[in-house]
Amino acid sequence: MNLHQSDIFARLGRFLNRKAMPRRLEGKPDAERDEVTALGNALARKAPRGADALAAWWPSFEARLGEDCGAGWPSETQIANAAIGALKASPVAILSGQSSGVDMRPEAISARRIQRGEGIGEEWLYGVRACELIATGLVDRATMDRYRSAAYFARKRFYGEAPALEWEVKAKAEHEIARQVYGQRDVVKRDAHVPDKRAPQREEAFQ
Repeated sequence: MNLHQSDIFARLGRFLNRKAMPRRLEGKPDAERDEVTALGNALARKAPRGADALAAWWPSFEARLGEDCGAGWPSETQIANAAIGALKASPVAILSGQSSGVDMRPEAISARRIQRGEGIGEEWLYGVRACELIATGLVDRATMDRYRSAAYFARKRFYGEAPALEWEVKAKAEHEIARQVYGQRDVVKRDAHVPDKRAPQREEAFQ
């Protein structure tokens, strides 16, 4: 599963939690997992690529889908139709960066989403992107930990505990490498051969 799909499945999971699961799936965890996977894949085929575009498009899609499917889980067809309709009405203008006085850097946009309690792509939780987000100073440790935990539990729900743990261990290991590389960027700019050990190290208090 790539980052685009992970973001979509996390958002879809929150939507499904508000709806009634079909009775035909009750007591059948494998069938439930397969159904969620099928719905997520149908959504991934129609949703816009990129965390920013997806976040801008999602409210319109979710509203359309909720009206169409009512209190129960949607079908793949309902997801496809709602996705196509939302694409035609997506407020993509907010992604143009033309708003005066607003920081439209990707990391700043993601930080504002977190502040509002909205979903973000997993690339902002671990790795270089996460380092860039943390460096803005707009997200605290407790909030980041909460988002990381939510990503883990979403995977656990869809794929089981073992795959979720495997993903988390890998993500943390990759993040540690990214953190070390990211922390050396300013050092390399100052002196490619002799690091300035008096310079403060970024992100030591918060990774």
